[in-house]
Amino acid sequence: MKQCRTCKRKYRTKSYKYCPHDATPLSEGLVVDATLDVNDPLNLDASIVIKSDTTKRTPKKKRAPRKNSIKDPVIAISINEQFPHCEAADDLYTCTRGLWRLNRTRAEQAKYAFAIYQGEIKEVYEIDQWFPATQAFSDYWVSRLKSQGSKISPADLIGRYEFSGHLAPEPIREKYVGKKIPKRHSGNPIMYFNC
Repeated sequence: MKQCRTCKRKYRTKSYKYCPHDATPLSEGLVVDATLDVNDPLNLDASIVIKSDTTKRTPKKKRAPRKNSIKDPVIAISINEQFPHCEAADDLYTCTRGLWRLNRTRAEQAKYAFAIYQGEIKEVYEIDQWFPATQAFSDYWVSRLKSQGSKISPADLIGRYEFSGHLAPEPIREKYVGKKIPKRHSGNPIMYFNC
């Protein structure tokens, strides 16, 4: 049995491929042929044949995974919380460079650090070196976060790292700044590419 999706009219024959009212394809259903032998009322030997008459549907196209357009060894750092508070280029650099819990061996293999805000690369820095967070930098972050209304103790900053660096060369910045990263940051603000 076929049914028109627009007017809900049912058709018994397979000759209708489209509803005469509209050019939409008809939905396919099950065709049931039943016979009952009335000469044998006590046994009620009935046979039912069910035929499936469904058309092949085209499978949904799966979205191709994003190609990793990052070919350089990079550590991507999500600064979603601090980016709205950055008023100058120096603030952006300070927010990107520290203080982070990370895998130091992988971080030391990275040549560049990306400042990521809502999945977009805002700036690229060339890393000179990683080192354990200094007391002065930790104190700076404690006072900065308190001024923003966040409570953090200096003990929370133990075991974190910061990097020193500078703006990446202009061809590298042109290659990445303003582009989206190929993966979304989950809970961890640190993501590694090619390192």
